[in-house]
Amino acid sequence: MKKMTYHKFMTGFWLAATIISAIVAMWMIAAEGWQQGSMYLIFPVLAGMAYGARKFVVKSVEGMDQKP
Repeated sequence: MKKMTYHKFMTGFWLAATIISAIVAMWMIAAEGWQQGSMYLIFPVLAGMAYGARKFVVKSVEGMDQKP
């Protein structure tokens, strides 16, 4: 069960990284304008993809553990 704790922690980490990087990206867009600030949107997109992949893996592993 120690693996599940790690997986759930990393899922939360990627969710937090997505939220924080989205806030920073919005701040940079407001500060620098759309032309220069829009490149910062790649970070929340990548973090969101990592969160989605991690969540999918956790659900798959939990499903495998419950099957007899």
